[in-house]
Amino acid sequence: MPVERGAPKAAALLMLAAVAGNVALVVLSVVLPVVTVPNGQVGWQPRETLVEHYGWRGILPAVGLLVATLVVALLLWSHSWAAIIAARVLASLVLVATLVSVVAFHRVGFLTVPVGGLLLAAALTAEPAARTPASAVI
Repeated sequence: MPVERGAPKAAALLMLAAVAGNVALVVLSVVLPVVTVPNGQVGWQPRETLVEHYGWRGILPAVGLLVATLVVALLLWSHSWAAIIAARVLASLVLVATLVSVVAFHRVGFLTVPVGGLLLAAALTAEPAARTPASAVI
């Protein structure tokens, strides 16, 4: 009987997209000016990157999201039911955290939501490896 490989491929592609999105968030933390610096005048206000404003700790949220994504990827790679359930729980928590970041950080938080969604989609499409019956082992 042929084995359907669509779901594992979909989970792998979604996971790859989540990792790529996380790497992009780390890079954007360094290069995208998102923090408004008040200059005491009416009108245009200068902006700084997260690293310029907060130092290297400014990329910690993006790095934390990247670490969580890599943990989910490792859990999904094991293909066991327990690991997949743990990955789904962690991915759900990451999605909730990204949604909270929208409330806490406004526009910058919107950059994290797609990563949380991709992560949960990858965890939900992953399936455990097919088990070989003990009688089939020679």
